[in-house]
Amino acid sequence: MTGEKRELLVIRKSKKPRCFRGVSLPVRYDANRSAWMTASIFKLWLLEWDMEMDGSAKRNIRLLIDNCTAHPSEAAKGGTNIRLEFLTANTTSVLQPLGYNAGIIKAVKAHYHHSISQRVLSSMEEETRATPVDVAKKVTLLQGAWGDVTTSSVQNCLEKAALTVVDDNYNNSGSNWSNSSSGFCNNTYGYSHHHPMKVLCVLP
Repeated sequence: MTGEKRELLVIRKSKKPRCFRGVSLPVRYDANRSAWMTASIFKLWLLEWDMEMDGSAKRNIRLLIDNCTAHPSEAAKGGTNIRLEFLTANTTSVLQPLGYNAGIIKAVKAHYHHSISQRVLSSMEEETRATPVDVAKKVTLLQGAWGDVTTSSVQNCLEKAALTVVDDNYNNSGSNWSNSSSGFCNNTYGYSHHHPMKVLCVLP
């Protein structure tokens, strides 16, 4: 396992906050009125990821996602490197290692809150007033928190969600489909409770 993780996609309501001027964000940023994932954002994100895997290090993955309107089944059409596998009914809470209960999102939040607390403590020690944290800084801190989540933490969350490593070079019907879970792209994962899917990349 390489420990590779996808960059964060941050979605908020404001398309171009004033604090973004002259700032290079460490994440991909999008916006809409609800600040939620939408089908159009998901399709574009998926297509861009698919195009990335058309380079010299060509890869193929299956993406395990929950079945909702923001994840349309036709989203992967037009791409050649990503196949979508939808969670069956009533399994989302069990099979999502990124979900809060499994721990990955919880770990990111813990690292983020630690960074915020450190800023406040530093200001207290220096006897200075803590400066407000604008959206641009929050996004940077969030990316740092995601970077602080270790490979072992992700593996533990996968095991908690009943997803375990099966092998390193699964070959499906003659095609070379490398395998992924939570952004980790060189392993095969299987659901241990007799679930039929074997090659997975899990998203919240």
